[in-house]
Amino acid sequence: MLHGSINALNVKISGINYTSRIGPDWAPVSTKCKTADEAEMVLRAAKIVGLKIHLGIWTTASHDYLLQEKHMLAKLIDSGLYDDNVIGLHVGSEAIYRKDINAVTAISYMNEIRAYLRSRGKSTPVTIADVIDVYNANPQLIDAVDYVSVNQFSFWEKADVNEAVAVTLDRLRGLRAAAIQKDRTIIISETGWS
Repeated sequence: MLHGSINALNVKISGINYTSRIGPDWAPVSTKCKTADEAEMVLRAAKIVGLKIHLGIWTTASHDYLLQEKHMLAKLIDSGLYDDNVIGLHVGSEAIYRKDINAVTAISYMNEIRAYLRSRGKSTPVTIADVIDVYNANPQLIDAVDYVSVNQFSFWEKADVNEAVAVTLDRLRGLRAAAIQKDRTIIISETGWS
């Protein structure tokens, strides 16, 4: 794992660069994701230092792509790298927000991966990572996931950095109430300076 640092308000916070890719952040996936070995790299490093992690599977409109991801998941399980150190599995990240797939397809993909994990004796909770607005517009997601996983970047909402935490908490309030009614917890899976 590569260590980086973040500077904000004259405070230095250690961070982890969890990807080996080199390239612009907003490049197409075909440019960014050159290898599926990143999960193996992260799992090996996490085991060495005793970290628990949430693993992610990328989703697209192509079911064949999901099958490739499932094959990589099988390799991780077979190698023994996927064990109790994986505490959550995200099936997709902002795929509904980007309109790559709809909520029905996302749930179908997640259910397929969940069933596969259970067939392999893994009880890892599964979820779909997406933005708050997607969860609000598609309440069936809350019913389907084991826990709600949201990405929230107040930066993209043009919030002032000094208000970013308040904006994030305000945005989470309604979703949190809906999740509690369904007995689901919420995690923030991605965030910026909020």
